Amino acid sequence: MIGYDAASEAPTLAEYYGTVIDQIVECMAEGTYCALLGPHLSGKTHVLRHIDRSLARSLGWTCVYIDLYAIKAFTQQGFFAELMSLVAARVAELTSELLAVPEARLASSAEFRGFLKDAVSALGRDIVLIIEHLEALPTDLVQALLTSLRAAYMDQQTLDRRVLVVVSGALSLATLTVGESSPFRGIARRIFVGDLTRDESERLNAEQLQDARVEATHRASRRLLRATSGDPYLIRTISQRCIEAVDSQASRCLRGRTVRAATREFLRSRVYDYGPLQE
Repeated sequence: MIGYDAASEAPTLAEYYGTVIDQIVECMAEGTYCALLGPHLSGKTHVLRHIDRSLARSLGWTCVYIDLYAIKAFTQQGFFAELMSLVAARVAELTSELLAVPEARLASSAEFRGFLKDAVSALGRDIVLIIEHLEALPTDLVQALLTSLRAAYMDQQTLDRRVLVVVSGALSLATLTVGESSPFRGIARRIFVGDLTRDESERLNAEQLQDARVEATHRASRRLLRATSGDPYLIRTISQRCIEAVDSQASRCLRGRTVRAATREFLRSRVYDYGPLQE
């Protein structure tokens, strides 16, 4: 643990990702890049947003969060031009420092590296660069981005200040981000976000209901646990559907049939995202 307690400081779900958050913080303290990987809806965004919005200030970080879905260009020149503009806008928002951004027609991997070096120099402190949703990019742009960031890592080994990088994406990108031939091999730690344990799932389900002042029968609790299967997104979503159903009833007691109905309703709305769940 480095300078904070995840359970006491983290709001809502963040406490359930304490180990993941600790690992990211350790990487930043060591000057190591990291790749956060996990299934769709596993909680990666929640972790990164918590670091960006809650932990960065307490840890003294200048944290630049970039969602790659915000980038629309699909040529390398256009991609790096948009990326530098986004970084500059975020830095200005955080620090009021106006960074010089190269002209779009000059944008390249090399310009991006130089831009990052100049940004650190202008601010006089480290920058934590969080780049999320690598799966939003074509493979060639992911490769170009990781290659550029590796070169930046090598460039800054003798510098007092540096850019520290967290990239995040789907499990399908594991080979590209940390595999044998990945540009990040040897300079990045891979961190996986997985399902919650049974005990964690029970606790989170209970907290969701308790916050809404809803009591659950034993059967309802068991059905809710089976339906959510340790998936934080399912726990939040199906619990909320159950709470809304109870709100429309005279009793504040959640029963098994309500959980079953809420689960079926969810499955009908997300048939392409989830296979069969246990009711």
